[in-house]
Amino acid sequence: MGKPHRVIVYVDGLNLHNGLLKFGLPRWVDLTALGRNVLRPGQELTGVRYFTSRLVKNSKDQYEQDRYLQALEAQGVEIVLGRFEVHLARCPHCGKGRLRAEEKQTDVNIATRLLTDAHQDLYDKAVLLSGDSDMLRRCWKYRGCSPARGWWWGFRRDDYRRSCAARFRLFG
Repeated sequence: MGKPHRVIVYVDGLNLHNGLLKFGLPRWVDLTALGRNVLRPGQELTGVRYFTSRLVKNSKDQYEQDRYLQALEAQGVEIVLGRFEVHLARCPHCGKGRLRAEEKQTDVNIATRLLTDAHQDLYDKAVLLSGDSDMLRRCWKYRGCSPARGWWWGFRRDDYRRSCAARFRLFG
């Protein structure tokens, strides 16, 4: 038997968090254990990368996020941060406005890291945990650039069936 295939798991953190909340599941997930559970024979987990943005409010949610990120880092998970952009959103019907925070850079960070890690030959297979339909275009482009490497797994969206070499559903 040859060398095991190196696998890195890339996690769209806010997307995973929102999916867990939607289905009433625990918000704290052991991502290293999850990564090991999706491996096939002849594969080894060589990294987990968690992409998210820090919450903007000084609140209990921000405190919980900080604790979770510290726990992930203690397990050796790499945290890659984007940012939230706050802007005024207006109702098209009444014109009333409210502040809205929008996550920025996560998709770009994931796509960039996937390509950079492939270029540096850090993995043989990549596992992407995201239900974000915007990631589909990146999956297609990536598969064309590096067909021997791609192993895309998504959750929550049936659209991934066409784009991923393999997929599974975490919930829903």
